[in-house]
Amino acid sequence: MNFLKGKTKVSDDKNIELLAWLIDFEPRPYQYGENYLTPEAPGVPGTDREETQTPNPEIPEFPELPEPSDGPRKFPEEKEETQQLEIVDTGVTAEKHTGDKKGWMFKRRNIAISLLLLLLGGCGGYQLWSDRHSASKYALTGREQCMYWAEDHYQPVLCNETIEGVSIIPLEKNKVDRFRRITDLRTLTAASVGKVWYLKKDNKVDFFTDTGFHPVFTGRRLRPASRYILDTYAFHVKSPWFQFLGIDVYL
Repeated sequence: MNFLKGKTKVSDDKNIELLAWLIDFEPRPYQYGENYLTPEAPGVPGTDREETQTPNPEIPEFPELPEPSDGPRKFPEEKEETQQLEIVDTGVTAEKHTGDKKGWMFKRRNIAISLLLLLLGGCGGYQLWSDRHSASKYALTGREQCMYWAEDHYQPVLCNETIEGVSIIPLEKNKVDRFRRITDLRTLTAASVGKVWYLKKDNKVDFFTDTGFHPVFTGRRLRPASRYILDTYAFHVKSPWFQFLGIDVYL
């Protein structure tokens, strides 16, 4: 017991052998000078197993991030994609803006042409209507049964009247109201084709508002005015203001 408590360092071999047997101490028998703190006896688990070193895991290297700025941070791929989107969006906007501008100019040109044609047609139509109905200002009293040609219209008169240099003929109310010579050729337009009549004599052309015979050359019948006749004898001077629009406007 003194040996176990460390009071003495020397004991009989039998006592030590007995003590080793009681506590199942291995290896036995005890030999003086052996190091029993790190046993290397064969058969003991773990005594002849080489230590295995566990490799240290590799730490992945991350790319360096750019320095923080005032604006939102963008990674390279995100920035490139954003630029592409901006370019596409800008192109679509520019193309749309150009298309809208061209369409607006085209509509403006069409509106201007339409208004001009409407104005010219209205003026020409009014003049024709005025020419055809101007004779109605010569009110009939009921006693006029004859008429004569007064330069550009038929004038109703009494049949017993005598007027120097004119021929008095029986009254035709339709002629008095509608038949007149067109003296202002500026009232003629492309819309007048087939709506006015003419007679050419000695390279001079007279235009009238209605069909029939010429009031002076009574044996000559009037013909419908074609575009060629109007271009040749009525449309003498083209208006330079509307040539760029491709419209035949004549003065």
